[in-house]
Order: sequence, then C-alpha cells, then structure tokens
Amino acid sequence: MRLGAFFGLTAGVQPEHMVRAVLEAIAYQVKEIVIAINASSNTVIEELAVDGGMSENNFLLQFQADVLEIAVKRPAMRDTTVQGVAFAAGLAVGFWDDYQALVQGRIIDRCFSPSALNNNAADFATWLDALAMQFLQYGGGLSLLLGLMTALLLFSSVVAHELGHSFIAIRARN
Repeated sequence: MRLGAFFGLTAGVQPEHMVRAVLEAIAYQVKEIVIAINASSNTVIEELAVDGGMSENNFLLQFQADVLEIAVKRPAMRDTTVQGVAFAAGLAVGFWDDYQALVQGRIIDRCFSPSALNNNAADFATWLDALAMQFLQYGGGLSLLLGLMTALLLFSSVVAHELGHSFIAIRARN
C-alpha cells in the first residue's frame, strides 16, 4: 500500500496548490537523493541533467535548481534514454570512437540556475518533518523510518557509482 499526505489543508486550497505541492515533493525527493550521494561519495554533484516528460515543466526545473542550489540543464533532445542506448550501441560496434565527443555534442535547450532569492531551506525542513510524521504514524514507527534512510544511503552509494559510468550527465568534482 502506498500512502501520501497533504498537510496544512484549508478551505482556501485550490487544485493548483495541490499540484504545486506534488511538484515540490518531487524536487525534495531528488534533493534527498543528491544529499545522500554527496554524503556517501567523494563525488559532489555540481549540476543535474534532466530529461523525459517531467522536464517539460519549467516550474519544476526552476524549483529543483533553487532547492539543490545547482544548475539544472534540460537538453533539446528530451528522450536521452533512447539516445544513450543508441550511443552505447554505436560505440560498441565502432560507429563512434569517442564517448566524450558524443557527450560534448549534447545541445542544452535551457539551463535553470538557482535563484539568489530562494528561501527553500525552511520549507525543506518542514517537508522532512511532515515526511517523518507520516512514517511514524502510518509506516511502522521509527525503526522503519531509520531502515528506509539506511537503505536510501546504501542505494545512493550504488547509484553514485553507477552514474559515473553511464550516459547520464552529472558534472561532479572529487
């Protein structure tokens, strides 16, 4: 069973407020993963490359840049999963010789830079508190919450390692 929760609902809440809350929750979940990767790896994520259907949402990508305080880059080619498969196949059969040349040829449609005016730290802390409250109330208590956090850290270590060897473009420093 999957659970979700909206906190702080009042009679003035409109559907667009709930849509925004869902988009913000997505950005906060990405932030948690980036924090875990940065904490468990000597690779610090300096920018995020996005693709797919959700990358069409300018609000989400700007909010993501603000929350992460790093650039979020959207390529002109939105379906980079297919492009990555084609690159891998072409490299494997010798159609292309240089992976770096392929990556450098990627055209960026738009770069979302963090806003100097954002104040999302308090909102992120509130979101974490609400998430913890939901887990404690509905998810089996503190041990489940700690287990999920440990699993996230272990998973993010694997993801951080794999991201360094894939076609996903994350600019990082050691």
